[in-house]
This record gives sequence, C-alpha cells and structure tokens, in this order.
Amino acid sequence: MTEQPFGRFSPNGKQYIIHTPRTPRPWYNYLWNTSHVAIISQVGQGESLSQDAMGNRIPLVAARMLFVRDRDSAEFWSLNGLPNSDNFCCTHAFGYTTITSQHDNVYSKWRVFVPQNDLCEIWTIQLWNGDEKTRRLRLFSCADTLIDGPDKAQAYYMSQGKWDQPAQAATIHADCRFNQQRRCINFITSDQPPSGYDTRQRAFIGYGTWQQPDAVIAGNCHDSACEMEKPLMALQHDLLLEPDQHITINFVIGTVFEEQEILAMRRRYFVEDGVEVALQAVEKAISAELATTTITIDSLPDATIKIKKKNWCIGNKISRYKSPNHYLHTYNFTAFASHWLKRQISLGTQWARVRHNGYRDLMQDIGAMAFFNPTLALTRCERVLTYQYSNGYAPRTWLHGQLLDKDFSDNHVWIPFTIYNLVMESGDVSILQRSVKFNDGSAASIYQHAKRALDYLWADRGLHGLCRIRSGDWNDALNQVGVDGRGVSIWLSMAWLVANEQFCHLAKLVGDEATVAEGVLRSAEMRQSI
Repeated sequence: MTEQPFGRFSPNGKQYIIHTPRTPRPWYNYLWNTSHVAIISQVGQGESLSQDAMGNRIPLVAARMLFVRDRDSAEFWSLNGLPNSDNFCCTHAFGYTTITSQHDNVYSKWRVFVPQNDLCEIWTIQLWNGDEKTRRLRLFSCADTLIDGPDKAQAYYMSQGKWDQPAQAATIHADCRFNQQRRCINFITSDQPPSGYDTRQRAFIGYGTWQQPDAVIAGNCHDSACEMEKPLMALQHDLLLEPDQHITINFVIGTVFEEQEILAMRRRYFVEDGVEVALQAVEKAISAELATTTITIDSLPDATIKIKKKNWCIGNKISRYKSPNHYLHTYNFTAFASHWLKRQISLGTQWARVRHNGYRDLMQDIGAMAFFNPTLALTRCERVLTYQYSNGYAPRTWLHGQLLDKDFSDNHVWIPFTIYNLVMESGDVSILQRSVKFNDGSAASIYQHAKRALDYLWADRGLHGLCRIRSGDWNDALNQVGVDGRGVSIWLSMAWLVANEQFCHLAKLVGDEATVAEGVLRSAEMRQSI
C-alpha cells in the first residue's frame, strides 16, 4: 500500500509526493493564514481568496498558469505539467506545494506558499538549463482572477487593470467590502524586471485557450490595460541561460488597498533570503502547532494504534486501541494520523470548509484540536463564541458581512461538546471563567456560553418533548422537516442529552450544584422522551 499508483507519503510522512498530473480528481493542498487561503492542485490549479472577520471576501486567484517559450524555436510548454510533462512530480507539504517537470532539457521547479500575515501567495520559479547550448527563453506567469466575477457574455466588469511602474506590478483595481475598505488592488509583481505584462484577459488569452493562450503562441504579452473587460494578471520575463545555469524568480500575487503596500511587500520579500525566511516562519509555526501528538501502530497482523500525547491533564499517556488489521497499513496510517489529519483539523478551526464559515464545522474541529493542542484550540474557540447570540442560539454561518442563521437547530449543541473537550484535555477548569463576548457586544463566561446553548435547546422542544429540528440538524439534507416549527429531531435530542451530561460534569467541577441537580432531572426527562 505504500507504493500507490498516483503517489506516496515521504519517509517522514510530512509530504505527499504525486507522480502524475492526471490523478482521478484534483488533489489539493490548502495553504493559509488567518485571513488568506490558497487551494492548489497537483497541477497548480485552484483558487485563493482573502476574508475579513464578517466573511467579506476578495477573490484573488482563479487559475494559475506558467509557460516557457523557446525564443529560437518558438516551441512552448507549460510548467504546470499540462497537458503532458516529462519527469513530473508534485509535492504537497505542510505550508507549501512544489511542482517539478522537464521539457527539452529545461528543468523547472515551481513552489507556492502563503506567508503568515499578508493577503497573498508567493511563487518561486527555478529554471535550469540541462542542455549543452545556451537557451533563450521567455517565461509567462499568469494568474486569472474573479475579482469581477466569472466570464459571462453580458457581464459588466467594473474593475480597471493597469501597470504600476513604481511597484513593477500588473494591477487590478476594484470595489470591495473588506473590514473598513471599499477599494482593493489585486496584483502580480516579481523580483526580476519583466519585459512585458497584460491585465486584459482578451489580450493574453485572446481566442486561444488556457493551455494555448494567444500571447504565448505569438511570443509576447501586449502591455494591455483593462477597462470594463474581464481582467487577469500576467507577466513575461526574458531569460538567457548558459549550459548548466540556474535562475530563480520570485513572485508575489496579492491583495492590498493602497499602491504603496505593494512596495512594502516588495521590500519585505524581495530582499536577500526574504522569501525563504518567510517560508521558514510558516514551517516553524506549523510544526509548533502540530508537534504535540504522535501516532504509530504496531506491525501487522496484530495492529494496535498507539497515541502518545503531551500535556494531558492526566499526564503523559499511551492509549492503545485494537483495530482491524485489514484497514490499516503502518506507513500510510502513521503518516496520515500523525501529520495530515491534524493539519486538516487545523484548517477547519480557522476556515471551516472554506466555502463558508460553518459554525458547526468550526466548533467540531476545535473540539478535535483540543486533543492535540488545547491551548490553541481555546484561542480559536473564543473567536467562534463571539458569533453566538446572547440567548444561546448560534448562527449557521457568516458570509458577505452578515450572520446567516438559516433556522438551523444543531449549531449551538456543539458549543458544550467543544468546551468539555477543552477542559478535559487541558485540565484547566479556570477556562470556564474566561469572559467572551456575544455577537451583540454583551459578555459572559465560557461556562455561560455553554449553559445558554443548552438552555436554548431545552426551551425549543416540541412533539414528545424532543428538540425541534426546524430547517436542519446535523444532517443538512433534512431541511424541510421542521420549517413550520413542528418537526423534531431524535438525533439532536440525543446530542443534547450527551452534551447536557458532559456539562453537568463541568458544573460539578465549578461547584454549581443547582445546575447539576437541574441537569440530572432534564437528562432523565429527555432520555425518557427519546
């Protein structure tokens, strides 16, 4: 099982190495900081976007394409590994992705990562001439953007594309809503002077395709501005590589709100080792976040999972769980569970499922993070609790500057589950007394946030004393069962029962005997109703 037809884990399990550009479906790596996320497939495709605290979003990248053209033969090829590539390899790693390939004795390596703080992604492109002759090449680097929405026949595109000479950047200026900002700039800039650019999709793609853009076929960009047309961001670089010569070019593709911020990013990253230092900071932060737990399994056939955790409230411990050996393989399971599962959980604690900020999704993953990093999980829990209503209800999501309730009933039940995990895994009961705001600005202890969530569900019961489902519980497909307030959910009632019993444990820890007594009676009643 270690030698898969499409790829494999690296020996330390922290990388996944893909051998072919043609996987069954796009295999994505997620790269993110608190305000920007980039999704990149094994051939460099995927989107990136920025988001503020209320879910207002600025689309940055909708597609990434790189081409090299031989200026002598006019032959060109893609560095994405499309449509075909020799010696293709994609490595998805913590915090970055690299794509390497080779064509006509020119070897390429393309790396993408998201730095810790800025609203951007950084590309590093390395080319090596493995030929015995000098190669005159032209590099085309293109990022499509949805800042004006998708390409439609009758769309109105209100952005403006132009060249920013001081910043050496192709820029797209557009309206936005992001924190207090109402105007933004998407841009691409590089640490080597370009020989051309385009900001208009019709100029670069023309009547060609993303695999064969007109500009690449013709051999040059058009230095195009863009007004009331579909924009993109493209640069061209002329390169002269002697035999065995290497060249490295760094790019920043990002979003800012003032032109001088592009210059600030250039100063930050386009200094000696600036890009490498930024990537090292990302890797260090990820390592610190995930390195609190290791998971291994004994050799087959009698597989036993061993989970070693640091800083448990009950002390260091190795837990053993018997598992069916036909579902496990030592190498793959250890790599996934010790590394990539935790990385995926971390994404969920900040970006939910990326498409929107699902309250349930965030709380579930924060509760899972409590098992390997309860300190960081607490910080992220406190952020999500600020979106809860003071009556205990929690919204379905927030997006485009609004809380969206969607009449769901299960979002708030995850609050006591998560808080219980935080206390049990950290061993710190004082967590419950920390004050956190509700979405109306009022504040209460974390303990009260959990209690109000349970009280809200208890008060919102219907037929047979069960919790009302309204427009949805954990099963999103059941969205028409209780829209009139009559339908009830056995699942949600069972979830409430477990959460209530866990909360009674917390109440006992803080000496709230009245709530314990009330909770015991409620549990007995709900159990009977179920």
